Amino acid sequence: MEEKEFQYIDSGNVSHSVKLNNDDFKLVQIDKSIHDTKFKNKPTTFFKDALKRFCKNKSSVTGAVILGVLLVLSFVLPVAITYDTEKQHPVEQFLPPKLFDAGTGFWDGTVEYKDKIADPSTKDSNGYMYPGESKVQGYTISFEKSSIVKLSLPKQGVTNVPSPYGNGGSIIISSDKLSNDSEEYINNHLVKYFSPSISIDLSTNNYLINYMLSDDTYDGYELGEYSITFEYPSETQEAGVLNENQIVLKDFNEKVNNKIINLNSILTEKAPTITKYENAYISFNLKASSKTNTFIPIKNFFYEVNNTTDENVSITDACKKLYIDSSDKLSYWNIYSFGNGARELKGATCYYVDFTYDAYDAVYGIKQMTIDQSSIQNYIDKGKLPKDFITNRSNYINVNLYEMGYDDTPIVYVNSVKLSSDETGNVYYKFECGIYNYKLLGYDKMPTFLFGTNQVGQDLLKIVFIGLRTSLLLGLISSAICFIFGLVWGSIAGYFGGLPDLLMERFTDILSGIPWIVMMTLMILKFGQSFWIFCLALCLTGWIGTSAVTRTQFYRFRGREYVLASRTLGAGNVRLIFRHILPNAMGTIITSSVLMIPSVIFSEATISYLGLGLKGLQSLGVILSDNQKFLQSYPHLLVVPAIIIALLMISFNLFGNGLRDAFNPSLKGSDE
Repeated sequence: MEEKEFQYIDSGNVSHSVKLNNDDFKLVQIDKSIHDTKFKNKPTTFFKDALKRFCKNKSSVTGAVILGVLLVLSFVLPVAITYDTEKQHPVEQFLPPKLFDAGTGFWDGTVEYKDKIADPSTKDSNGYMYPGESKVQGYTISFEKSSIVKLSLPKQGVTNVPSPYGNGGSIIISSDKLSNDSEEYINNHLVKYFSPSISIDLSTNNYLINYMLSDDTYDGYELGEYSITFEYPSETQEAGVLNENQIVLKDFNEKVNNKIINLNSILTEKAPTITKYENAYISFNLKASSKTNTFIPIKNFFYEVNNTTDENVSITDACKKLYIDSSDKLSYWNIYSFGNGARELKGATCYYVDFTYDAYDAVYGIKQMTIDQSSIQNYIDKGKLPKDFITNRSNYINVNLYEMGYDDTPIVYVNSVKLSSDETGNVYYKFECGIYNYKLLGYDKMPTFLFGTNQVGQDLLKIVFIGLRTSLLLGLISSAICFIFGLVWGSIAGYFGGLPDLLMERFTDILSGIPWIVMMTLMILKFGQSFWIFCLALCLTGWIGTSAVTRTQFYRFRGREYVLASRTLGAGNVRLIFRHILPNAMGTIITSSVLMIPSVIFSEATISYLGLGLKGLQSLGVILSDNQKFLQSYPHLLVVPAIIIALLMISFNLFGNGLRDAFNPSLKGSDE
């Protein structure tokens, strides 16, 4: 065919020309065979496709990995860590977390102490002072010099807390404002600060009193009026009643804050017939006020007998005087009031130091101890010490000191050997030794605890993961029961509807109207605080949420075309529920059910805070409940289990969202 030219006019009334020839009408595939081509994608199942979509969700995979790691560790770590958590270990309580060597400055088992009062008697040639005893959470702590990693030079300061390492200051005697301004009421509410019992013989001794008040101020209080009296009992006075007879040494209207009082002259003048006084005392009497709070600051008080200061009665050092225990009746000043008075220390001088303390060395390091001969012989018999460790002589015992190389014995060195005898005359020896305390406690090497120890000296890492295991088992078991029951209940109600749905929903409404915490508390109080009772209490109402979600999904899908088509083709109720409706609803149901597990863990933690936690078992809730009182002093005891719970919550959320998308049939085959 020759090339021909054709012309046409388009819709815009524009003329066009086209040239055509035979080649324009040649078949492209005339020489090719036509056949089916293979699918590039392999056939897959619903669950394989769901897994593929789940793996593409990075955040969900991360959540699943975290959950898997926590689950594995909750079963592996409690078995792998051989540290005994059944018993209490008071010596090892409150050890800080440790991963690195002491002195590295981070996670090294050391504790930073700031502004601890130093003991001036420990001052060395370089001017350093070591800290004295300190009280933490009611426990007295003595700091070992050898365990101090870093120590600052002392800085002078003041303290308002009585301490054996402070000195000076003033004793503040205070009275709160009274509600009544009558003179009789005020006189009956004097705050009396009185000395220990004294005996006076005016015929043979001279007695002087020299006292001074300081210029200290006291926030919220004004300097008040005070008197000083000498008080002694009458012959007819009953035991335990305050002394009735008194002689004024300094009256309220005297405006003087330091004075020397000749006791002989005043007593002779006021009571000329009495030369001897027994069980008398000297009293500072602070007058209360109805207008303001009042106080007096006693700097010192010297009680002299024949020009010699009686230290049992005198106040030469306010700080040390207030530190004296009340059982020391010879030198104890007491206070008497109607509840409106108090005494405190103000402005004592002391020294403060900052230091870093190796808590592990203090507990497990070398200790000075006395070991008896039977214990030494026991080590020898068990091969933990060489047989010639002790050489007996006729009148003394010799210890062969050398590099023993015996790792089983806790003894590092022997300082001295002392000879003793019992009541029957048997002679035995005591060895003053330096020992490794960790070996004495039964360890092969000095232990380290990644998360530290709790208030009873147990490894927090093991305790937390034991608790995690318990919480996970409780969550998984109760959630599985609630899921299965809720799924069946919601499927029946949602699929059949009508009267069955009405009756089932009314029962659910009644049950859900009871607060879960009330129901759980009643169950625990009635049947106990065991694991299975907790699980049963959680399951009583825990299935309602799954049931409601399942019912809603069945109402959503039961009228769809593919369900009607399947019913038309003869599909039964069971096939319609499990083959057609349930797979389409599974994404939403699984998401809500997965989140039920952390909800159970939080519920158990909540009930534990009410004192109704699991008995005899560790769980995350029980651990948090036991450690909440140590939040300020040892925060890691709460931070570690709290982090675990936070990880569980976040991971379950991410994991649940991934399952929801993976089991959504509308996304089948999607690459997104």
